[in-house]
Amino acid sequence: MLDVSQARLTDHAERRATQRSIPRRLQLLILEHADHRTFRPGGLKSALVTRQKLRRLAGKLPLRDLERIEGVAVLYDPASITVVTAFRPEGRLGQRYLRN
Repeated sequence: MLDVSQARLTDHAERRATQRSIPRRLQLLILEHADHRTFRPGGLKSALVTRQKLRRLAGKLPLRDLERIEGVAVLYDPASITVVTAFRPEGRLGQRYLRN
């Protein structure tokens, strides 16, 4: 688990998150509990919480939060724990972000 207490969001991440209805609180939950992390170009990583992990978190986090973080990925810089963007991977993009 990452220590997300010092995590920051870029201006782009804040703007996109607002457009996509993914609040900062949920982005930090994803970073904290993600069990699938993939290296991305530019030294970044993508993080998401798999369905298996969501089942294990049932009862530990509010159901509403679990439903909202399902299928959401967070792209971040692991060196500075800075969120670059958050999105719902779909189609070919989703396949790229979900593979190991």
